[in-house]
Amino acid sequence: MGSQKAAYTQLLEWLNEARPGLFETLAQKPSSRGRRIVARSKAALYPKADLQVHAQSIASGWFADLNLSKLQKIQRLRKACAEAGLTYGVDADAGL
Repeated sequence: MGSQKAAYTQLLEWLNEARPGLFETLAQKPSSRGRRIVARSKAALYPKADLQVHAQSIASGWFADLNLSKLQKIQRLRKACAEAGLTYGVDADAGL
């Protein structure tokens, strides 16, 4: 896979493919500090700070927050898995 960032974004994309509409659900629910796991724009990822340089384009028309520690990535993947009706580490694992 290469890097934590690559593993993180690949699992997010896989979850969205496995559960269509997941990104729309996640975009409506802010995580820590008002940030979202995914959003339709870089600005929507970082509503309270100018950190748009850390946004990465994933899946057509979506962006993911990559300004995260390993623990934050795992927490967000757990949340995304739960929203998708899956269990992180059982049904899906990024290998972080």
